[in-house]
Amino acid sequence: MSRYRYPLDIWDKLTIQYLNFKEFFYLENSKNLVLEGPILQYDKDKNRIINRYLFLVGNLLIITKKKKDKFKPKYFIGLTTKKCVSAVNDSEYKIPDVEFRVYGWKTYIFFAKNKNERDMWVSAMEKYV
Repeated sequence: MSRYRYPLDIWDKLTIQYLNFKEFFYLENSKNLVLEGPILQYDKDKNRIINRYLFLVGNLLIITKKKKDKFKPKYFIGLTTKKCVSAVNDSEYKIPDVEFRVYGWKTYIFFAKNKNERDMWVSAMEKYV
């Protein structure tokens, strides 16, 4: 299976040495790159907002941190029926209409640039849950 079958070559963007076998298997067997883009993520442990870059590859959401011209994977979330994705209209963080969350064993809180971008991410991920 060729690693160059994606519309944008995700292999050139991700720093592959950070992937373990399970993550590599999911990534290699995902259908295609659905959506990608910069996003803000709320880190509950550090109680702050951090810059992240998301890739939605098939049913796999990859949360990365940009390092120079590459992206270091931080989290891999397999979107299954056990997960839930929702847009948040009444944000407790006082940022109107841009918050969305991915619920699973951990809750991931994201902030898009605007309402349209948020809705684009939510609708793309909802196809898999």
